[in-house]
Amino acid sequence: GGKVVSKDDYTGIVYESSAKGDIVSSTIYDQYKIRPLAVVGNASYNQVAYAGFEDTSQGNWSWSDGVLTTGSSKTGSRYLSLGNTGLTKSGLTTSQKYLISFWAKSSSGSITIDGVGTVTINSPSAWTFYEYTVTGHSSINIRKTGATELQLDELRLHPSRALMKTFSYHPLYLVTSETNGNNETS
Repeated sequence: GGKVVSKDDYTGIVYESSAKGDIVSSTIYDQYKIRPLAVVGNASYNQVAYAGFEDTSQGNWSWSDGVLTTGSSKTGSRYLSLGNTGLTKSGLTTSQKYLISFWAKSSSGSITIDGVGTVTINSPSAWTFYEYTVTGHSSINIRKTGATELQLDELRLHPSRALMKTFSYHPLYLVTSETNGNNETS
């Protein structure tokens, strides 16, 4: 059987557990700590981050600007209109190779990602998938560069050897979408 590695002492929510062979599994929950938003195999909780922007949960990212917007999103019903300060995941292991992926829409807006550089997003009407590998950083920030609006959804970060599955929900707690480890949404 498995064993609990870390949990919230107040709610009893398990964030990280290990199974046979010490394979670690981590779970990121919604703002109410009820519904799993991301389940990650082969990665510890402090090495993963996910935001689908459906609620105010930050999913191991930290951010102070940007606007949660209801509209035509990749999954669920909301996306983040990215701000110039952006989102940051800290506490990463510099020797670890991480995958950062997201879906974006913009009319030639630019996004800067630590360890990657500046990328122009030129898909004003269709959500486009982006994925990068980053190594050698203890924190990774992703931010808008300039004034052009940049819409962001399904922002994931995890070690390259890990597999992440994400979920979005209808307000009545029904799953409305599931995105697998290959970023395919059903």
